Parts: sequence; structure tokens; C-alpha cells
Amino acid sequence: MKKLLFLMVAVAFLAVGCKNKKAAKTLEGTWNEVNIDGTDIPPSSQDQITFGKCSGGSKADCDLTVTDCCGGGSYNYNYSVDEGGTNLIIRQYAGLGYVDSNHEIAELTDNSLTIKWKWGSGSSYTGKYTKN
Repeated sequence: MKKLLFLMVAVAFLAVGCKNKKAAKTLEGTWNEVNIDGTDIPPSSQDQITFGKCSGGSKADCDLTVTDCCGGGSYNYNYSVDEGGTNLIIRQYAGLGYVDSNHEIAELTDNSLTIKWKWGSGSSYTGKYTKN
């Protein structure tokens, strides 16, 4: 009976661990920001997010680049996906150290991504992206 219980717990942990790896693998590539809070963005004004390939087991071990649509430059961050595959954690350097921000993955398919988060002011944001 103890062996069966141990096996059930091990399988549950394995299944949860696979969700974040599957989500990170699906995120890999370049995504265009096509809608913000219900407002469509024309192609000439779409920012791009590029999720790099993840390298291993540490937190925020994946590269992320955000490229401004209109000549504003690009910004590099790190990201990770939580164990359940439903939370995107973006890590950025903020002067004296690193700051993590949490973003809910509301939808993730091979070609569609919807993320939600709240700004420090408390206002919420929903962004929709399509994969190039």
C-alpha cells in the first residue's frame, strides 16, 4: 500500500513538472502583440516578444527580448514558467537587484498567447499575442 501511495505521488509530481516544460517549449519563438485590453493593434504598431530556449533547472533560466515596434529599442529579461504551466515569471534588473513580476498565462496554444497581470498601481492588463 505504501508503494502504491508513493507511486501515485511520484506520478503527480511528474505530471506537474511536465506542464511547465511544455509551456516553456510552446512559448519559444517570436510573438506579435496583436491586442491590448480588447483593442486591436495594427501590424505597423505591434511590439514583439521573443522567448528564447530554456537552458535548465534554475529559476528565470530562459532569455526574453521585448522589441519596440517603432524604433524604441529592445529590452532583455529572463523568464520562467511555474510548475503548473499557468504563471509566467519575468525577471528584470532594477538598479540594486532583480525584480520578478508574475503574469497569468490565460491561454497558450501553438499560435496564440494571452497573458494577464496587474501593474503596481493596481490596474490590470490583458495582452494577446500571435506567433510568427
